[in-house]
Amino acid sequence: MGWHNAEAGRSEPKRPLLGNLLREGTLMSGWSKVIPKVVRTSGLWLVVMVGVTPVAAAELAPHRALYELSLKSPASNNNIVDARGAMSLDWSHSCDGWTINQRLRIALQLQSGPTQDTDVTFSSFESDDGLTYSFTTRTTSNGRVIDEFRGVAERPSLGEAGVARYSVPADRVLNLPPETVFPMAHTRDVLDAAARGEQVVFRRFFDGPRPDESPFDANVLISGGPIAGDEGPGAGLAPLMDSRWWPLRIAFFPGGGQAAEPDFEVEAKAQENGIVREFVFDYGDFVMLATLSQIEPVEESACGG
Repeated sequence: MGWHNAEAGRSEPKRPLLGNLLREGTLMSGWSKVIPKVVRTSGLWLVVMVGVTPVAAAELAPHRALYELSLKSPASNNNIVDARGAMSLDWSHSCDGWTINQRLRIALQLQSGPTQDTDVTFSSFESDDGLTYSFTTRTTSNGRVIDEFRGVAERPSLGEAGVARYSVPADRVLNLPPETVFPMAHTRDVLDAAARGEQVVFRRFFDGPRPDESPFDANVLISGGPIAGDEGPGAGLAPLMDSRWWPLRIAFFPGGGQAAEPDFEVEAKAQENGIVREFVFDYGDFVMLATLSQIEPVEESACGG
């Protein structure tokens, strides 16, 4: 489907950046790289909760998952003839927050020129109270570093403006508006909305990479469901898969309201415990499928006395 950013004054094409595959580990690195201020400033989305039956907050499951990546749709310019790879995702919870570790490795076979091997690593910690978020991400292409970001974001309380301070690039400071959410909070927020029967969620989303365009505007379409755990991809793979799920489509727009078209889109078959059965990454020029192949629970870290 097509998305349009009502804040935009001009149109920009989507850019096929592999580093954006992270935007989704929590909903992607949370996995929605991963808000309720529920009113979009442009007025494009307005979610008003009137007379809604309360539901319990989503209980996310610490887990370790492995996905196999393959080319779903070839490049529109026919330059990419094949793509293969793997993505590992590790969610663990301690007494006061979530730690995410993610790695993506992908090989793009080009019609002309050598194979492009891309390796993306991402690590983050997000406090349960939503006040602190730290991140480290690094992208290499054929062994050469092409992107690296490291920093810490903090705010005094929920609903107040915050600030992200980068150590890589050095001394970079980014102001975060009050409605900004971090990846795991975004993941939980979207799943809570799905459980309430909502169809559209808008949030302002910050995960760390690309400070010049952050925070991103994340539009989520919940297209039906819930679907029973014994149906669809991943059914029966492990006890963790015995959970209902929803088909989601998330579009990410660079912050500032200048882009009329999304920079990146992802489809996710997301369970109510946060586990994603399948991803589809749409870069505009080509589309990749990530299929869950292995999953296991991760025990919660013991708390100190």
